Amino acid sequence: MAYLISCWASSILAKRFVLIIVSAVLCSCSWPRYPSAWPPLVETRDRCPKLSGVYDNLDEEKRLSLTSIFNLPFPGTELLSSPVMISGVEDGVLEVTLWSDGRLVAKNRLVADKKDFSCEDGWVELGTTGFTGPQLAGPYGKYTRLSAQLDGSLVAKKGFWAVGLAYLVVPLGTSEYTWHRFKTRNIK
Repeated sequence: MAYLISCWASSILAKRFVLIIVSAVLCSCSWPRYPSAWPPLVETRDRCPKLSGVYDNLDEEKRLSLTSIFNLPFPGTELLSSPVMISGVEDGVLEVTLWSDGRLVAKNRLVADKKDFSCEDGWVELGTTGFTGPQLAGPYGKYTRLSAQLDGSLVAKKGFWAVGLAYLVVPLGTSEYTWHRFKTRNIK
């Protein structure tokens, strides 16, 4: 009889453990939709969108800068209001420059053939993958996808995903992304 009670108790613990795992995985993901208040994205049949233009360095909510997306040297907070120019995407070379008072402050040149970025379905994607540890041992990925809106603004979908074992015991997975909008800038 003690054996039956022991088996029954361990099966309850196993069911609770599975329920905790499933709940953790389901609760760790967030997928916000494209903001309905924003203008629609430019529809293109090309793999790469046309992103050439001049944009605000900070997104509308002041949470993300283009200098951080494109790994430009951090110019200091006084230059976060400076414009960022993007050119070239269509020919496989993406040039990003930061300007202040008519002078070049920082520049980055990304080449598709060197796997600096890729294009798919009207989005430019920049990303990295790797292996996490020690709290969550497993693969992860970070990415930023860029496209254009009908009003000329630049849209960024910034995301992260990871799967693995927490402390090499509990299987977990997570993924999330956020939307950012950089308005077009007129330079005189």
